[in-house]
Amino acid sequence: MDDNLRKIEQFKHILNNALNMHFDKEILLKISRKLDKTILDYYKKGKASERKKDDEVKKS
Repeated sequence: MDDNLRKIEQFKHILNNALNMHFDKEILLKISRKLDKTILDYYKKGKASERKKDDEVKKS
């Protein structure tokens, strides 16, 4: 499994547990922001690899 996918699953699990335990809103917000950043990194990495594949096809 991709490292970012594993991180996304971990952050989702942590956020869910924090919600169930009624953590402070600021802590929930920090966890949520880290989850959002990890998701963005995952998609940016995917888009970059797609562009690389497209460039390789065009060169052929």
